[in-house]
Amino acid sequence: MKKTLGILTGLLSIIILVCAYSSYKNSANQVTNIETNEVINFINKDFAEKDLKTKNDKELSTQDFETVYKLSKSFLNDYYSQRAGSSMIDFSKYIVNENLLRYSNKRILVENQDMDIKEISIGLDKSQFIHDEKSYYLSYAIVTKDSNIGGFGEAVEILISNINGNLVISDWYIRYGAGSSSFDEKFRPNELINSPKIWDNQEYVKKIFKKAGISQSEFY
Repeated sequence: MKKTLGILTGLLSIIILVCAYSSYKNSANQVTNIETNEVINFINKDFAEKDLKTKNDKELSTQDFETVYKLSKSFLNDYYSQRAGSSMIDFSKYIVNENLLRYSNKRILVENQDMDIKEISIGLDKSQFIHDEKSYYLSYAIVTKDSNIGGFGEAVEILISNINGNLVISDWYIRYGAGSSSFDEKFRPNELINSPKIWDNQEYVKKIFKKAGISQSEFY
């Protein structure tokens, strides 16, 4: 009964998250919507270094969606493997910005807890190519089942950009359902994930690091 209630709670949280964020828009950018709706299996290892390459070395385009999708799937599989306690994620495989690397590693230290995850559904709820920024925005709905609390739901937003012909994650954000706050929601409340250069803004970074308790030398 407790497991069933936990799963239903997780599903309800996802429904709330999808409804709340499906209207995500950036009025300053013209975007192209790409309709996708797929649920993938946990620990899908179909990503390799060669998949980092984009069609155009200078900028990201709509032709790179398949590669972007593979990268985001691999990132989520590695991240939730870490959350499940089955492996350690190396963020430097996906992130090159030192500030975002430090922030992501701090998240793991704060949120990391072994979870007996038995099953996870990772569904791509929304994808947009942001023309002005030449970046892809992807929003995933996550539902898990485990042996402890029955399951949980959350939304993960990822921004992917082109750096010297290679795909990188330039920002990412996790939103929980009602009644709790994620690491991001505590230290970057109500953030719009639409700027690939946000972590180059030193004033912004200084403010976030101070809130999250990240020292300037941490994780070097």
